[in-house]
Amino acid sequence: MLFSARREPVLVAARVSRQKARLARPPKFPPHRPFSALAKAKRADAPAAPAKTARAEADRVRAESERSEAERAEAERATTELVFARAAAALGVEALPRDRGRVRAPKGRTPAVVPPAPEFVLREEDGWVEGYRRELGPRVIARLRGTPRATLDLHGARVASARGKLASFLARARAGTLVLIVVGKGRHSPAGQAVLAREIGVWLSTGSPARRVVAFCTAPPELGGSGGVLVLLGASAAEEP
Repeated sequence: MLFSARREPVLVAARVSRQKARLARPPKFPPHRPFSALAKAKRADAPAAPAKTARAEADRVRAESERSEAERAEAERATTELVFARAAAALGVEALPRDRGRVRAPKGRTPAVVPPAPEFVLREEDGWVEGYRRELGPRVIARLRGTPRATLDLHGARVASARGKLASFLARARAGTLVLIVVGKGRHSPAGQAVLAREIGVWLSTGSPARRVVAFCTAPPELGGSGGVLVLLGASAAEEP
């Protein structure tokens, strides 16, 4: 009891001292800043920095340009498709479906390559005609001798049908043989001119016949003279190595 009596005044005094110190301190109020809201409003209304504005404008212009290019390309593609569709409709061509995909060649097969027709040297003078492959030279003309193994008579045929008959005959003839083409002398033609004899040199040196012909010349008198042409045949496309 004696110890408690001595401590009680000390505790009361300390409590009173803390209360006085608390009352002596000024109250804590938030700072008064009347212009802070005005400053924030000014910063919000202020224009952006020049660099940022220029960059944003450049990005906008670039985006519009890209959009214009895309629209122009789409318009050109639509116009091209329309033109092709009209042309196909006019020709009766039906377009393939879009989901069909690319058509590929069968495996193990190579497309056939047609070699170019050989170049001929052609000479015509006063009813005489001769021609030979340029790479063989004029010496091959000497091989146009002997008895023909086959004869094609075009005497009296029209120009259009005669050329077709000539091509068919040469395609069926055996390689390495000598054949005779009878073209006539034009004595029974309306104008009295040998029309086939004038065309035979060009026919033999161009197109499909040129791939079979090695050389040709006007036939000797005993085989008809200017009314016939001796032709030396080479290998066909299928027989060539």
